[in-house]
Amino acid sequence: MANDKTPAKKGPQMASSVPANRKSAEDDLLDSFAEIIDNAAEKMNDKEFKAAENKSTEILDRAIAVHSRRRGTA
Repeated sequence: MANDKTPAKKGPQMASSVPANRKSAEDDLLDSFAEIIDNAAEKMNDKEFKAAENKSTEILDRAIAVHSRRRGTA
């Protein structure tokens, strides 16, 4: 039972299940990518790591190029 001496709260009151300093989805994604990269890098030798780095750079360059070609002006 509610205490009769406390005033009633105005408006809807609901506890939040989200912490106040929650990271953004982008930060979570970048952290998970960094963890995957670190785990994979531990298992590679220098030659394999350099090849993977070059391949990822090529993929990112293509993605950036496609985005810049699709971007139009208003």
